[in-house]
Amino acid sequence: MDIKIFSWNVQGCGHRRFLTAAKQLLRDNKPDMVIFMEPRISGRKADSVISSLGFPNSHSVEAVGFAGGIWLAWYDTVKVEILLNHFQFIHCRVTAKGDGHSILATAVYASPRSSQRKILWPHLRRLATTIHSPWVLFGDFNATLATLERKGGGATSRPSKDFQAFVFDLGLRDMGYSGPEFTWTKGNTHVRLDRFICNSYWDETFPEASVEHLLRLRSDHRPILLSVGHIVRHSTPGPFRYFTGWQSHEDFERMVRDNWKASTSLSETLSNFAKAADVWNKTTFGYIGTKKKLLMARLRGIQISLASRPSRFLRTLEEELLIELEHLLDQEELLWRQKSRSDWIVEGDRNTRYFHRRATIRKQKHKITSLKLQNGTWCDDDAILQEEATRFYEHLFSRDTSPTDPFTSTVTYPAIHSDIMQRLHEVPSNDEIHDALRAMAPLKSPGWDDLHAEFFQRQWPIVGSSICGMIQTIFRGGNIEPSLNRTVLVLIPKKDNPEAFTDFRPIRLCTVLYKLVTKVIACRLKPLFPLLIGPNQSSFIAGRSIVDNIIINQEAVHSM
Repeated sequence: MDIKIFSWNVQGCGHRRFLTAAKQLLRDNKPDMVIFMEPRISGRKADSVISSLGFPNSHSVEAVGFAGGIWLAWYDTVKVEILLNHFQFIHCRVTAKGDGHSILATAVYASPRSSQRKILWPHLRRLATTIHSPWVLFGDFNATLATLERKGGGATSRPSKDFQAFVFDLGLRDMGYSGPEFTWTKGNTHVRLDRFICNSYWDETFPEASVEHLLRLRSDHRPILLSVGHIVRHSTPGPFRYFTGWQSHEDFERMVRDNWKASTSLSETLSNFAKAADVWNKTTFGYIGTKKKLLMARLRGIQISLASRPSRFLRTLEEELLIELEHLLDQEELLWRQKSRSDWIVEGDRNTRYFHRRATIRKQKHKITSLKLQNGTWCDDDAILQEEATRFYEHLFSRDTSPTDPFTSTVTYPAIHSDIMQRLHEVPSNDEIHDALRAMAPLKSPGWDDLHAEFFQRQWPIVGSSICGMIQTIFRGGNIEPSLNRTVLVLIPKKDNPEAFTDFRPIRLCTVLYKLVTKVIACRLKPLFPLLIGPNQSSFIAGRSIVDNIIINQEAVHSM
């Protein structure tokens, strides 16, 4: 059984910074199930936050005003069955979909008020008498088991006798941890309030399970993570890709100016620039993941030092590094937004969806691991699938040589005046080309050169003259360079879980410069449509949809 369970007292989920921190922690640790405590919001706003984090499944014990509240959320890698609700805990059965193994899990948020905590322990005791299988309890217990679990603070605080009795009487075990010692910090007071506890059945079944205290971000509480089994996730570096976050780097414009050297071939200019940008990304901009790991390592060391000895210098340094980390997380958010192809997200609304999750789902959805061949057998051999794809699409796109009847029509179509035809043939000006470029979506899927329209839009003062020269040459009768006319063929699934090549829609991705030529033509044709297309038509009329035909049909039927 390979699963991860993530627990965090967030102390409020309504702020934008919570989403940034939560996404980062979830992305780094890849849990299957999470518990958020003390969310301080409920209802539709809570549902919106859960949705923006990318969880398809959730359950909650609502907060009463700003007090209490437990959110349980999980991905489709596990099945969760809610067995019991209490205002201080949620008890459930968790089943791994990979091997079908199950555990019992109880997410706990013990009340900070001792009078209400006294109600919790008897309920958990009664629950324990019904359990004879692996059981883990986790969350914020708001109590300690030993004196050493608290450091600093004005008044001395003894361990909770009720909590100690609950753990010892039932034969439960604190699962320990790796990482910083304390899970809650306020000023010079450090306490271990969050933990995982298990029964003997758990120890017999999952001796390899481990708990980690994670980096503390935003909240006074440190997240904790339980890993059951050994989970290995491999990642491979991809090819050169334009990254929109480069535009925010102070050295990027200089790099573009130095390496965008006009030559007789624009495709050669693009190729040389891509190589230079790849080197610049490695040597100057740096990998976000590497910089983030270094920052987090420094923060972890500082927080460990602060837990043992207060220091104004370290506190100031921690604040500076947290600001730097937040800027880095913003850049990473741009990266995952770009990968997720979420072009429907408006600027400034970056927290409405969990981009990293979307990118992962998108990648999994488009990945072909096995397909059904024409003879009905399933195949996962790459070589055979490549041969089958070549055969299928060669047959699909081959020209039909069978004779066809010539098309004849007596309909008279509208004609374009010679003056307008002359305007269509004119060589476009630099301003017209620039206007067409600005009208293009900035982050649509690029062609073989991996450069999005945004790059050309934002670096137009540098790259504009060579692009205008290329397009104006084409309008004068020249040929487009063969490499710029090259496309990338991608297969888009028509349905979930495609089984054969017939379930994919082939799409050709053109370069931005090729699309820019057609965009100039389209912008010239658009004002002519009202002259060529009647107002009673549905196609090629701005603001009119094919759905309008249904409405018109219904009105026609009702009027009869």
